[in-house]
Amino acid sequence: MRYVAVLFLLIALIGCSGDEKLSVIDGKAVSGKDFDAYLQYKRINPQNAEQRQALLKKYVERAALAAAIEKSDLLDRGVIEAELNELCKEIEIGRYFDKFVKSKFTDEAQREYYQAHAQDFSTEQVHTAHIPIRRHPMMSDEQRQARLKKAQAIRDQIKGGKAFAEVAKESSQDKATAHKGGDLGWIQKGAMGIKFSEAAFGLKTGEVSEPVETAFGYHHITVLEAPRTVKRRFESVAGTIRNRIKREARSMRCCGFWRA
Repeated sequence: MRYVAVLFLLIALIGCSGDEKLSVIDGKAVSGKDFDAYLQYKRINPQNAEQRQALLKKYVERAALAAAIEKSDLLDRGVIEAELNELCKEIEIGRYFDKFVKSKFTDEAQREYYQAHAQDFSTEQVHTAHIPIRRHPMMSDEQRQARLKKAQAIRDQIKGGKAFAEVAKESSQDKATAHKGGDLGWIQKGAMGIKFSEAAFGLKTGEVSEPVETAFGYHHITVLEAPRTVKRRFESVAGTIRNRIKREARSMRCCGFWRA
């Protein structure tokens, strides 16, 4: 009955705001000020009357439901209070450092961080091509040996002087690159797996590897253009930099290295 009464009271008070009481639930006032803070948290424009009215109804309904649940004996109030306290601390700390980073670390400061930690925002790439002979874990030893033998025969063709691109078009089991002579484009270090990466970055331009075994099969790899270091644009890593600065500021604050 109390829950129903709250909803009737809500209809009469739906337009209230500021410090006025929207309703009283279990002896506790629900004020317009509380509701306005809720709207701010939800990033809702308080001037949007239609949206405000719909949210106000849900807001009071949830408050009434929570009040009713609080009287039940199904919940461990001590655990809930501890969880709420920790959540409040986490929110306060997070909001504080959001504002701290925004006020203390300007765009210029973030760019300085970007320059000082250039290696963190750079990647090594190499332009490669490959000729894979695929295998899978369910193959028998005999089948795997047959695939390896085929890979070695491909190596013999290349050693015999046949162009890598021509062999790739004829024998590669990677349909996406076979028609391009096995060209994978510029690949990032580690992107194709550790063994593939070690082989590719260890080759000279034009050199061809022995069959390299990976989880996907046996690969012949050649380097079309020597490795290069590519620095990611500041705009693409600005969010990462802000998060790093916030974590570092948090850590220093917790250790007492500085005071706001």
